[in-house]
Amino acid sequence: MAACISSPPPSTRSAPQPIASDNPLDLTIIITTSPIVSNPSLSLLTRTLSTFHYGGPSFEACPRLIVCDGYRDGTSESTTKKHSTPKSAMRSGIVDAAQRSNYEEFKARLRSRVAKAGGDPSSPFRNSEVLELPSRHGYGYALKVACESVETKYVCVVQHDRTFMREAPVEEVVKAMEGDGRVKYVGFLMRSNLLYLEQFAGKYGSSALSASLSLCSRPPSLLLPSSSYGPSASSVATSLCSRNPRCGKKYGALLESYKSSSPYARLLS
Repeated sequence: MAACISSPPPSTRSAPQPIASDNPLDLTIIITTSPIVSNPSLSLLTRTLSTFHYGGPSFEACPRLIVCDGYRDGTSESTTKKHSTPKSAMRSGIVDAAQRSNYEEFKARLRSRVAKAGGDPSSPFRNSEVLELPSRHGYGYALKVACESVETKYVCVVQHDRTFMREAPVEEVVKAMEGDGRVKYVGFLMRSNLLYLEQFAGKYGSSALSASLSLCSRPPSLLLPSSSYGPSASSVATSLCSRNPRCGKKYGALLESYKSSSPYARLLS
């Protein structure tokens, strides 16, 4: 998913702090990163951070914690067939000497960019801190360490390659979580889970789907205007596809598939 907003478990949070006037959402954005083939370039991370404006000005001004996971030395570990290609190995944190050097250079460039940015509102790296893990933790445990480092009530977790493609109702989500203590986690949709309800029904059956839907609620703050958040609202995808016929054809097919799905029908009900 592009991002999720959650409230860290009480055991992982510091003592409550006064809400800063420049952070009315009481939220920290946690960005997770790890060795990838594009290191030492910062372009991927820069592009992702540059889309935070879609979450609104309050979200864009939130403090950011960039968590750099560690790695495993591929020159001293035996690798399986599953890790036979550089890309598959790096997904498990296994790097060779060149990849290790590139990642270390990436982190050095990141530290420098963050230090130069400070609170400059024009920089994608504004209000950021870097947390480097000394060893490979994996996504879940790296995120756990990050959550133990924040003092805000909420966190928004963004993976380094998940960009916001359209307006995201971050303020409305926080308001919903404030108004209903049962809401602990909210995930944003992406292409792979757009038809999740149908996939769930196919795997577990219609009775399981009905039972799950009976537990759903629709907080008033998340009854959003379709003009901004509906399938016909403007997005980066529509702009890109208008210039690329092949992209437009695939995007159009996905949009039509979504409009004929049960999740879309529920939105209209």
